[in-house]
Amino acid sequence: MGWDSHYEKVSDAIDYESFLNKNQKTPYLKRLTKFGKNKKRSLEFGSGKGGLSLVLKRNYPKIELHLLDLEKDAIEFSKGLFKHYNLNAQFYVDDFMKLPFPNNHFDLIHGNTVLEHVHETKKAVTELLRVLKKGGHILVTVPNSNRRFSGHDLYHTINRFDYFSRTFYPKELESFFTENSCEIVDRFGNGCVYFYPSYLPRYMMEKIRLRKQLSINEKNKLPKTKKSSSIYSSKEQKFYASTFSYADRIWDPIQRKINYFTNKNEFLPYSWYITIGIVARKI
Repeated sequence: MGWDSHYEKVSDAIDYESFLNKNQKTPYLKRLTKFGKNKKRSLEFGSGKGGLSLVLKRNYPKIELHLLDLEKDAIEFSKGLFKHYNLNAQFYVDDFMKLPFPNNHFDLIHGNTVLEHVHETKKAVTELLRVLKKGGHILVTVPNSNRRFSGHDLYHTINRFDYFSRTFYPKELESFFTENSCEIVDRFGNGCVYFYPSYLPRYMMEKIRLRKQLSINEKNKLPKTKKSSSIYSSKEQKFYASTFSYADRIWDPIQRKINYFTNKNEFLPYSWYITIGIVARKI
């Protein structure tokens, strides 16, 4: 999996400031700053480029930050970002399924759309809670199964992502924590609309392409799971640019305004959002 294909592209500190200005009122960041207050030690698992933890550090300079990600490039970028702002943190290239920390080590743990990428969710949650102190909080978000087609599945299909990812129903997500000595203290969602004019025809064409690829695999006696390149060819790129880009550009600012309004005001039931999140307290 390519790093830039998975993470939001924030290439330098200037881009980070722009990203922060647009996203500082998102439901996730509001919870992170709310529950991060008065915390001493925080862990972000699947930390990506480190922007979320940086927000926490800039709000609460005394908090001790730990950032963990499997991707070395992500951690290297995070180090550079923190260095630019003259802020300190500890960084780890490691797997959160087996954390290199003692029991009851953190009073805050958070991960934004990370938990869906592991096969053994129960094992992952148990390991995260092992290093969380009693009374500490854990904040997670995942794709919503109720919005599977209009969010997660659509996005992954048209972008040809071939890494493991799943969705969760709200009650299903909560159960992994309530059955593991936690109480849910907050629920929220993010993103109401994610559907460009080009997405439906692209989705249908990808389904046709994948069916053809499966037929080729069977004919050549290749594994059914073997996929063709996840990169769009120049011919495909030109086709989509010439047929759908104009409509997508017109729709994009409208969609952004809708999502900004719904995220800011949070008036919809959290089960309606594309991404769902919870804050759990270890009891």
